[in-house]
Amino acid sequence: MYSFALWLLGTMEMDRKNIERSGFYLTRALNYCDTFLLNYKRIITKDPLFWITHVPNSQRIKTWILTDYIQLCELKKDFKTALTYQRILEEERKKLSLEEQSRQLMLLQVNFEDEIKNQQIEMASKEEGLAKLRLSRSRLWFAGGGGMGLIAFLLIFLYFQRKKYSTEQNALLLRQRLLRSQMNPHFIFNSLSGIQNFIVTEKPIKASIYLSKFAALVRNILESSDKEYVTLENEISTIENYLELQQVRYAGKFEFTLHVDDTLDPESIEIPPMLAQPFIENAIEHGIVHSEKMGQIDVEFRLENDVLLFEVKDNGVGREKARELEAHLVKDHQSMSTSITLDRLAMLNKKRKHKILFEILDLKDNDGNPEGTFVRFGLPLVKSLQ
Repeated sequence: MYSFALWLLGTMEMDRKNIERSGFYLTRALNYCDTFLLNYKRIITKDPLFWITHVPNSQRIKTWILTDYIQLCELKKDFKTALTYQRILEEERKKLSLEEQSRQLMLLQVNFEDEIKNQQIEMASKEEGLAKLRLSRSRLWFAGGGGMGLIAFLLIFLYFQRKKYSTEQNALLLRQRLLRSQMNPHFIFNSLSGIQNFIVTEKPIKASIYLSKFAALVRNILESSDKEYVTLENEISTIENYLELQQVRYAGKFEFTLHVDDTLDPESIEIPPMLAQPFIENAIEHGIVHSEKMGQIDVEFRLENDVLLFEVKDNGVGREKARELEAHLVKDHQSMSTSITLDRLAMLNKKRKHKILFEILDLKDNDGNPEGTFVRFGLPLVKSLQ
């Protein structure tokens, strides 16, 4: 709190053009903040808010102080110092972003475990009720056919309740698996490495752009991980950010197009999240990577007979050739995220009157040589209630 107060004083003095006093307050604010962040692990406290709220808040305050300190250096024309602190600021923001992701994943895990425990308690309660019904069955036997019918009804009701709970639990586990597959550690590491390279090579504008795209992608994945449907606008943004980050990783290896039919309203249409991402990932890492020519990925959304067609096409080496090239690495390999997507489609289609259609084709030229893969989803339109 003392560091926060000093920062406010430094900001006020900078607004008044008192450069020296502003520098005095901002320097002290940064020193106190660093002292706390370097030593907070020695503090013994039973207050859970200290770790959940106070420490992250101190990290955010440090980024605010650094931001104003950079502005102060620019006012003083000390651009070398400003650049040094700009790099420190980017590192602090990166650490804060990764810690925020870690906390969110921990909260998801805790919520998941609490949900499982609650379901187990509910199931135990139902089992206890069922046991009591069985103990009293001999008495109800003499109540006649009406009593037997009532017992049968209760047993059927409990059966379907258990089946419902089991389905919900499987759906929850599937969403957790999907989240873990989308938050691929290799993809995160390579994306951050690419952004770091822009910073090291003094390309702050590119670093800022791709860091924003990375943050938006992670936010979209986390927000959609517990949702059955998201808007088409959100899905398009997720795909675009993912492809642009992959272009950083595989620089000069492929181009992409993303086309949305003018007849579609992305804000009012809802689709299951992250259906095509596993196939786009396979197109890049198993098709285009092995190709000697310039890669091309085309993603298209269009409307046909009240069905939203969601298509992904690439010009890679094809699935069969990719399996041959990677046979010495992994046998009978199938992407975990692809498998999860197929399981999701099966679960979604159990609940829907109009099923989601899916097909995947190996493209070939006139001589029968592979020239890529084509994936298509056919989704009956779902209008957003928002």
